[in-house]
Amino acid sequence: MSNPLDTEPGSELFSNYEAELKLVEADLTQKVQQIAELSGEERKQAIRGAERAVDEAKELLEQMNLEKSSLPTSSRNAVNKRFRDHQSDVDSLARQTEQIGASTLADLHQQRNVLENTHRNLLQSEGYVDRSVKTLRGMARRMATNRLITIAIITVLVLLIIGVIYSKFK
Repeated sequence: MSNPLDTEPGSELFSNYEAELKLVEADLTQKVQQIAELSGEERKQAIRGAERAVDEAKELLEQMNLEKSSLPTSSRNAVNKRFRDHQSDVDSLARQTEQIGASTLADLHQQRNVLENTHRNLLQSEGYVDRSVKTLRGMARRMATNRLITIAIITVLVLLIIGVIYSKFK
């Protein structure tokens, strides 16, 4: 299919920008789709790459807009619709990228909250363990004291029994 702009003088540059923009849009679409499948550092890199592609697409749109304004009025009307279509496509991809970035930030914020809560719970558990250790030490001390008292009572009783038996046979 032949592009009607190719016959107009000065429109070749616009067509070149348009072709380059289509490549950038395809690359950006692929990156946006890949982001959903990635995680961690790879996801961050993919988001940065998508943001760079959005910036590149916006620069191309600016160049196309400048070139469009230098076209004759008859060609400009034909170009305006295609330009607006490209602009809305890039805006849509930019919004998707921003939503993914915002979603990633929300996930990171949620993970930070989880880590902070886990840390707080761990500190609280550590306090409970310290208190339990003190209680167990106290119980062990009381057990040892009770054992000594029991041994002393048994010893006194045995000595009394021996004393009673000795005095009976004497």
